[in-house]
Amino acid sequence: MNKKYFVGIEGGATHASAVMIGGDGKVISELSDEPAMNFWLVGMEKCCEMTVDMIGKLKAQAGLKLDTIVNGLALCLSGCEDPKTNEALRLRISEVCESVDYVAIASDTQCPLAAVSDAGGIVLISGTGSNCLLINPDGSEARCGGWGHMLGDEGSAWWIANKAVKFCMDDQDNFEKPPYNTDFVWKLILNHFKIDSRFELLQHSYKDFNKSFFASLTKKLSEGAESGDPLCRHLFRMAGEVLARHLISVSPKIDPALHNTQFGLPIVCIGSVWKSWKYLQPGFLDVLGLYPSQVPRLTRFSLMRLNVSAPFGAACYSAQGCSIPRKYDEIVQVFYSHGMENEISNLKNGGGLDIVNAIAAQ
Repeated sequence: MNKKYFVGIEGGATHASAVMIGGDGKVISELSDEPAMNFWLVGMEKCCEMTVDMIGKLKAQAGLKLDTIVNGLALCLSGCEDPKTNEALRLRISEVCESVDYVAIASDTQCPLAAVSDAGGIVLISGTGSNCLLINPDGSEARCGGWGHMLGDEGSAWWIANKAVKFCMDDQDNFEKPPYNTDFVWKLILNHFKIDSRFELLQHSYKDFNKSFFASLTKKLSEGAESGDPLCRHLFRMAGEVLARHLISVSPKIDPALHNTQFGLPIVCIGSVWKSWKYLQPGFLDVLGLYPSQVPRLTRFSLMRLNVSAPFGAACYSAQGCSIPRKYDEIVQVFYSHGMENEISNLKNGGGLDIVNAIAAQ
């Protein structure tokens, strides 16, 4: 029996990564920290060139010949939201990758859900940028965000960093009084950009603007929140509020069947900003109405993070018509749940996690 190979590539504004899995769902080879692969930033031909290069690297790492057939390839990239441009990229990838049987193109929001479930759920991204995608069991979708830093990215690392800078600039202009003292945050900004005055920020905001570098200020702001700075904590509370608003925006389109899984509505949280959940949580729960005096907007859900790399989901997405075995209790980790007390207790007592079967049983 011929072995099957599936390749998933996930790429954003900061970096790209890739994985090759076998028909048994086991990882054969993996790449991380490849160059950024946002479709609108690097263009179609560069995407094709990088794809060919990564497939070659994956095959070499796995000890496979260069002409080994890849049964499925999925590129889940930031910026790949429009069906027309996705199809154009798919056709071009199919031309240049002769040893690939099937090619799929999708947004980077697709692959985390593909890792967790064949039946749908929500993925909520808060990394360099932000995005929210709902996929129902029947394949229908609803989305909020994903428009980039010029038109959106609310609740992302870029957004938090930009808000921090704006608080300080407005304070120093005497334009608008920030909710807390800005001295600590301003020192972080000067240190991060290696500047001595706010006029030098113009270079980083225009001529030498680098979204990923600008967004990386948020890691220092997270450390500031940990040390107790009120403004840093306020920034993350604000981010929690707008991330919850992403969920509210898609909530009218949620298929009720998704609420009836073992973990309620599965919400896969992707991106480094979620590492600061402790500081996102107050604003997040406030908007969802999960405090005792409020009526909740979502009654049964679980926030979960992946224990596998994002391209693993892309590889699963590429396996159209071929069921990839997955042990869901090894793939995800729940870090917050609401309305799921009995189910979580059962899991801790060995009940296991099977999101797909729970939905299918409805």
